[in-house]
Amino acid sequence: MTDFTHTTTLTWSGSGSASFGGSLADSADAEDNRNLTLATTVDTQFDIAIQAGTRLKHLFILSDVLCTLRTNTSVGVDTLTLQANAPLSYSYAGGTTGPFSTDVTAIWAQADTAPCTLRIRVLQDSTP
Repeated sequence: MTDFTHTTTLTWSGSGSASFGGSLADSADAEDNRNLTLATTVDTQFDIAIQAGTRLKHLFILSDVLCTLRTNTSVGVDTLTLQANAPLSYSYAGGTTGPFSTDVTAIWAQADTAPCTLRIRVLQDSTP
C-alpha cells in the first residue's frame, strides 16, 4: 500500500538561456520527517531508521549551516557533509545509488556553528 509521495523539482537557469527542469516523484508506505535544532557544535546523536538499498525511496536533508553527519557510530559507517543551505537529495525514481552503504539506526550530527537547523525527510517501504 502506498500512503505517501515525495516530489523533488529541479530547475536550471543561466544567463541568456531559457530555464528548464523536471520533477522526480517517489511513493512508499512509510515516512519519517524531522526538524532538529542542534544547540551545540559537538556531536549530537539521534536515533532514526533509514533503509539502504531499494526500500529507500526518497531522502532530502537540508542544514542551514555546514554540518557533518555520520551514520551508526560516532566515527561513521557513512559520512555526509552538508554545505549550508545546499540540500542533499536522493530519489529512487532518479535511478541513482542511495547515499548509505548499510541500514542506518542512528546519526551523529556535528554543526560548524550553532544553533543549526537540520531538516530530514525520509520516504521508504516499511516491509521488504
